[in-house]
Amino acid sequence: MGALKIVHGPRDEELIEYRELRAEIREAQGQRIQIVSITVGAFIAVLTVFLGVLFDPDTQANNLLAVSIGGNTVLLALLIPSLIMAITTQQSIVRKGNYIRRFIESRLDSGCKWETRLDRVKPDNKVRGRVFGLVGIYLFLIVLSWVLPGYALLRGLAFRPWWIVIIPAPLTIWALYLTLDLQIHFSDSWNLNWNSDEEPAEDG
Repeated sequence: MGALKIVHGPRDEELIEYRELRAEIREAQGQRIQIVSITVGAFIAVLTVFLGVLFDPDTQANNLLAVSIGGNTVLLALLIPSLIMAITTQQSIVRKGNYIRRFIESRLDSGCKWETRLDRVKPDNKVRGRVFGLVGIYLFLIVLSWVLPGYALLRGLAFRPWWIVIIPAPLTIWALYLTLDLQIHFSDSWNLNWNSDEEPAEDG
């Protein structure tokens, strides 16, 4: 007796692709949580080290300014790669969700309509792809990174030369830009919607 051969129809293939893409979305969402968790943990660890140096009675006053600006710079440099990874992960989630809605769910008569129903509730795909809580965490960390220079100011330390405070400024602007991009999606890299109802061209 020969082996039973299972033939998959078009609907079966679409369901398989649907499940695979949904699994990839869930995996990306887990990666996003890991990115934020690791970033927050590393941020707190680095901030604790620099605060310990600042509050150390043995730290000389002329070194406090260098420590505060240096710590501020290190913390911002830690946030920027994390923001880039978070944006890339979120773009992958949005792109896969749009593909599912346009090319898979539109062909299924019933069931598997999560992306379609979500799109009807929030028709603006960019709004649907925003992550308010994640953005709030990054904004809080950016502000928190300036606690170190703020402490130096409270100690009455003069920023001499004055331009030393400019050192972390470009990193702050970059971090704010990435955070706002994660929220508002204004950069060209967010143009991920499938703007055509036609099937993507297959290779070969």
